[in-house]
Amino acid sequence: MEIENVFIVGYRNHAHRIIANLSKSGAYKNIYIYHPNKEVCNAIKKLHPKSIATNIFSDCLFCSSIYIASPSETHVFYLKKLLELSNGDLPYIYCEKPVATTTSEIKWLKTNYHTFKNKLFVGFNLNFSNFPSLIEKLIASNEIGSPIYANFHVSYGLAFKKEFDDNWRFNNQKPFSTLIGNLGIHYINMCVRLFGEPIKSSLIEAHHANHKNSDTCILQMRHASNVTSNIFLSYATIYNEEYKVCFTDGEINQSQGKIKLFYPRDIFDANGEFTRPNPETLYTQTNERDSTLSRSINFFINKVVKGIPLEESELESSINTSSTILKLLGH
Repeated sequence: MEIENVFIVGYRNHAHRIIANLSKSGAYKNIYIYHPNKEVCNAIKKLHPKSIATNIFSDCLFCSSIYIASPSETHVFYLKKLLELSNGDLPYIYCEKPVATTTSEIKWLKTNYHTFKNKLFVGFNLNFSNFPSLIEKLIASNEIGSPIYANFHVSYGLAFKKEFDDNWRFNNQKPFSTLIGNLGIHYINMCVRLFGEPIKSSLIEAHHANHKNSDTCILQMRHASNVTSNIFLSYATIYNEEYKVCFTDGEINQSQGKIKLFYPRDIFDANGEFTRPNPETLYTQTNERDSTLSRSINFFINKVVKGIPLEESELESSINTSSTILKLLGH
C-alpha cells in the first residue's frame, strides 16, 4: 500500500541504507531528503535521482512520517524543530539511536514525553533479530521459567589494525563514540527492554592498544526484574558474537550462527548427578545486519499505514539507555 510522502534528515552512511530500504519497500509516494546546505542537495539529487532533495525543513509538513538519520548530536535539535513546526500535532518519527546524547536532552525528552510517546520510534535494530524476539516470547510464556542472568560477548580485532589508528572509535571521546556508547548501546537497550531499567550497574574499562578510548570493557547491571546482565565488549581480541540467557528451567544460547535451547533443568546422568541437557537448534542464521534494519523499518511503516500508536515503553527504554550510558561515563 502506498502512503503519503516521507521526509528524511541525512543521506550518507546509515541514512543511505534507510533510503535504500524505503525505496525498495514502495510504501511512500515521494521521498524527500533534507540537508540544510543547498549545494549538498545538488549532490543528493545525483546520488538519489528518484528522490526530492530539499534544504527547506518545513517541507516535512507535507509528509506522513519523518526519519532522522543525521549525526547523533542533532537528533533532539530536529525533534525540537518538528515539535515547534507541528504545534504538537506530530507525524510519526523514526529516529536513529541514540535518541539523546546529553543529560539536558534527556531532561527535555522527559518533559515532552507525553507528546512524543506514541509517535517517536528509536531504531535499535538489534531488537528485531531472532535472539531478543525469542527471549521476549519465552519471558511472556514462562515456558522455561523466569530469566535470571544474561551474558553478551561481542568482540572484533579492530584495535590493532593500522588503518584504525586515527579512527573515531578510538579517538573521539564523546560518550556515544566510545566502545560502551557506540557498540554497547545496542546490548544495553536490549537488556533494558527485556529486563527493565538497571537499578545498579558497574563498568570496568581497559586499554590494550595505544588509543585514547578504551578498547575493552565489561558492564554488569542489576535490573528491576531481578535479572543480572553481563556485557563484555572488545576491539582487542578475536571476533566473537555469543549471547546467552539463563532461565530457571532452561537456557537460550546464540553462537556461530545458531540459536540453541538447553532444556529442561532437571536432567541427570547414570549416577543421578545433574548433567547438561542436550541442545535443540531453534534457528540457523547468517548475518542479520541488513534484515534487522528492514524489519525495523517495516514495523514502523506498518504503524504509519494503520495509524497505530507506538508503544510508549519503546521510547522509555530508549531514553533509559541514553541515561544509563551517560551515568556510566560520569556525565
